[in-house]
Amino acid sequence: MTLLRDQAIVIRSWKLGEADRIVSLFSREHGKLRAVAKGSRRLKSRVGARIEPLVVLNIQLWLGRDLHVISQVETIESNFELRRDLTVIQRAMSILELVDRLAHDDHEDPPLYDATIRAFRSLASSNSPLFVPAFYLRAMQLEGFQPSLDRCRDCGATEGITGFDVRSGDVICRDHPSGLDVSPGVLSAMRGVLGGRTSQVLAETSPQDAARVETLVVGFCESMIERRLRAIRPMGGN
Repeated sequence: MTLLRDQAIVIRSWKLGEADRIVSLFSREHGKLRAVAKGSRRLKSRVGARIEPLVVLNIQLWLGRDLHVISQVETIESNFELRRDLTVIQRAMSILELVDRLAHDDHEDPPLYDATIRAFRSLASSNSPLFVPAFYLRAMQLEGFQPSLDRCRDCGATEGITGFDVRSGDVICRDHPSGLDVSPGVLSAMRGVLGGRTSQVLAETSPQDAARVETLVVGFCESMIERRLRAIRPMGGN
């Protein structure tokens, strides 16, 4: 059997039989992987506590046809601080949900993996309501789904942008009114994230603009991946 070694983020796990679990992983060099953690539900298992969502691992897997088998795991980052607060863990799981949708089985994606690791490291210390939407925008950009925010889709105008089409990621000017309303502040925030000025955007964007960015970005992501994102909770919602 072939042995695979990599770093990986635990996405989720579920029961298999009486003592085992199946673990879904996002690895840096091999994309999404599914593996059996044998005996991980036993009280004395050294693996069970390490295969919780958000944990970052060094992994060794024996490769199988349909499911791999975990040979060894070593914790790199437990991300325990992400579980101390309900708001933080909800944001972390929102990030993980989109990553799960974007990553492909057995297909390396180091840029997305590294961006996710950086987001987890910064999340616990950030109270910006724009943190998750900003990550979403950046992740979509990395995967080739960058919105077109500079010119009106219908006439090419660069001024008077008032709408955003979540189905295509295009902006529309006031002479061709359609899409969802977008203000100059919201547009500036989205452009800033895509332009690499995320820290500045997180610090300067108002809560009202942040909530609107979230609505637009989540709608865009859902249109591109053709799936509803369930973990992210609308700002101000219960």
